[in-house]
Amino acid sequence: MADNGSGDFVYNGDTTINFTKLYHLDKGDIEGNTLRRAFSIAEDDAGNMWFGTVYSGI
Repeated sequence: MADNGSGDFVYNGDTTINFTKLYHLDKGDIEGNTLRRAFSIAEDDAGNMWFGTVYSGI
């Protein structure tokens, strides 16, 4: 799940985990691009995950 302001979340069938915070990809954790303001998530044929964000691009 993507959230505009809280980052990306993963549901493992039991609990919801903040992926952005878990991997330190939030504002203040890293310089430059973050996953804090994500709008979309896609998976390509090779299994790579792509995140569309505000200000940080893909």
